[in-house]
Amino acid sequence: MQYFSQPHPLVSIIIPIYNVAPYLSECIQSVLTQSYENLDIILVDDGSSDESLEIALEFAKKDKRIFVISKPNGGLSSARNTGFEFIKGSALREFFERQDSYESQATYHTTSNCHTERSEVSHIQSLSQTHSFAKAYKSLSIQEVQTHFKKIQPNFIKSDLERINDFITQELPQDALIHFIDSDDYIEPHCIEICVQNLCEKDLDIFVHNWSDFDEATKTLSKGAYMGNLKKNSYESGLELLSHNKIYNFFFAWQGLFRASILNRYSLRYTEGIYHEDHDFGTLLFALAKRSAYSNEALYVYRRRAGSIMNNQRDVAMPPKLPSFLEPLRGDFDSYKEMRAYFKAYCFVVVGFRLWEFYEATLEKSLENQGEDFAHFKQLRERARSASLAKGGFCGGLCKEYESFFGNITLGYVMKVFKIPLDKDPMGLKTMLKQIRFKKPLVWWHFIKDLHRQPKKLLHIANMSYFGR
Repeated sequence: MQYFSQPHPLVSIIIPIYNVAPYLSECIQSVLTQSYENLDIILVDDGSSDESLEIALEFAKKDKRIFVISKPNGGLSSARNTGFEFIKGSALREFFERQDSYESQATYHTTSNCHTERSEVSHIQSLSQTHSFAKAYKSLSIQEVQTHFKKIQPNFIKSDLERINDFITQELPQDALIHFIDSDDYIEPHCIEICVQNLCEKDLDIFVHNWSDFDEATKTLSKGAYMGNLKKNSYESGLELLSHNKIYNFFFAWQGLFRASILNRYSLRYTEGIYHEDHDFGTLLFALAKRSAYSNEALYVYRRRAGSIMNNQRDVAMPPKLPSFLEPLRGDFDSYKEMRAYFKAYCFVVVGFRLWEFYEATLEKSLENQGEDFAHFKQLRERARSASLAKGGFCGGLCKEYESFFGNITLGYVMKVFKIPLDKDPMGLKTMLKQIRFKKPLVWWHFIKDLHRQPKKLLHIANMSYFGR
């Protein structure tokens, strides 16, 4: 792992924004007043209908570290993914920052070292797909780029893309560091300084911290418990951290600082069009990471409020306006409750499917020639040949350590499908289930093990027939 070329590396802070006008100033101000000042602050407005964009632009006028992107509403994942593509040093960001000097006569592409270079050919290089170890590229002309992005001000871009990765996915700068913040939350004054210090001094891929809960209704602050009691504070890989502590229901977004180079190993981005997108992203980020560490110090303040994404999921009445990815379901279900239950199961199956795809990909022979970034996968597979399943496991010696971890975590999410009937399946849950191929005894064991706590699963036991193998 390489150390940074400068003692105070640049940190890109990505803040997705959607209708948070009452809280946005506090969030941005908490970043601007950080004790660590070498920041690239990316504000992504996801089609807000209140004054959020105007507030963001006012801050951008006063601090040149701020870069604002405005886009159509596509959900939290789409806003975070847009932030990735515009971090400082990316080819897309460099093009717009230098546009005034070169206009469209100069172009930029990402080299193998992720540096932006001037080229005689007018294009920006993009990966062909996300969530893949394969590296296939396509070239996007500057004319294509300018069709979807318009520079309004030196640090303000408007885009017509709801999902940016349908158009462009870049290899990110190798030395970039990223921390997310949700726009109704805020960070403690020394958050970034502590993160950078730990990540650099301990040569980490990921540094994770705890958070505090702020209850908007009662105005009370309480310390959270993100990872509970870990067996130790640092691990040689993120996957070891999760598997050694049997963390099977994991999520990660704003809980720490990580290297952008991790994303390049698998072209990792947030899955769009679902809730709980931080579950598969977080698990895969840690599975790809090398040395990782955790601090119980609460450096982030999470605001619990009415009107948030999670609270809105508890609403009973069918809302007059739904997110774009939910609107097509309106005519398929008689009630909002029924639609919400189906979509929740769908989201968890998608999370499980992403994890299964990754597990299958790591077993491919092609990884053998991928260099030191994948050395820990080879070590895990080697250990999997001799290590038995966790003690007491139903399938005994049939499953090994590596398969056991991904089996537990994948099936933990996929089991949510037993909470609903699948007579209505507009989003293709049955098709996904057939592709997640575990041995049926393992699937049955996961079904049975908590049946005493969830006996209603028996009502939908027929869904077992949709599983592969």
